[in-house]
Amino acid sequence: GSVPRLGTTFDAELRNLPATAQGALMALGASNQFLGNFPLPIGLDFLGFTGCWLYQDTLVIAPALMGSGLATWSVPIPIAPELAGTHVYLQGVVVVPAINPAGVTVSNAGDLLIGS
Repeated sequence: GSVPRLGTTFDAELRNLPATAQGALMALGASNQFLGNFPLPIGLDFLGFTGCWLYQDTLVIAPALMGSGLATWSVPIPIAPELAGTHVYLQGVVVVPAINPAGVTVSNAGDLLIGS
């Protein structure tokens, strides 16, 4: 959607969602190496998310706006110089009944480097 820079609003999009998608979330994390003591990525088959992988620790989950095969999410990035050069990891979560036993699928991973 956009480039993450201090003092701007970052926009992310999930595209080509199935027509049966009923909701979407964006999960943000601070690490793409470990979830607690477990190395990432972690396969999510054990939760019923067949063929899905978790690529980050998940610290924040926020709703995304849905419409016409697209989910959008926006977050303001404050003017805080200490954030410049920080990586934030992003992964979409979409509710799609019958796509797998859990009825949930996830997107690929995003690695956001906050610029000044």
